Amino acid sequence: MQMMLEPTRATAEGLVVDPDWALDDCPRIFDPVPDRPQEFKPCHLRMHEHVLLPVLRTECKAFKLMHFFKLKDVTGGKQTLVSDYASVVAKWHECQGCIVNFRDSDLDAAMRGFYPEESWGHSPAGQAHRTEFCGFFDGAIEYHFLNSEDFLNARRRDHEALYAIEQRIFSSCWYVEVDENLVVLPNRNPAPAFYFR
Repeated sequence: MQMMLEPTRATAEGLVVDPDWALDDCPRIFDPVPDRPQEFKPCHLRMHEHVLLPVLRTECKAFKLMHFFKLKDVTGGKQTLVSDYASVVAKWHECQGCIVNFRDSDLDAAMRGFYPEESWGHSPAGQAHRTEFCGFFDGAIEYHFLNSEDFLNARRRDHEALYAIEQRIFSSCWYVEVDENLVVLPNRNPAPAFYFR
């Protein structure tokens, strides 16, 4: 079986060819397992959400920014993010939602019961792969705005206060803009156990 990714992006006009997509993106997103053509190297993780501002989803393409971080002190850093950092972000009238996500310390939590026990993800190599991946970050903040300018304007207003907090609690941090497609399923049954929202 050959895995193919469609180089498209969702826009107001529908799916269009994504000019930022490159053939070398595929191995990073779905890195195939050698000698197991039906499997890729998964890094599914359980995240614990703290809603700073409830997400209001508009019926148009929004701007979602992920702010990944590595904490200097995990316990103290978490508390500072959900208190001091939140009090600043909560004043952003342009913000359509903000959620702080902390990675669960059990790196296999989202894998158990979702992938078969004999799958590569549960092997020693799969666990080592996930451990290495998780070594880069402790969590991520989701920012939801209507556009990038709204984020930049809000951040400029409070940059000094936020930067001081970030310097105190983060050993590293970086931003990634993500395309998010919201799919509303007609099935209203309770979510299966592998959804941790």
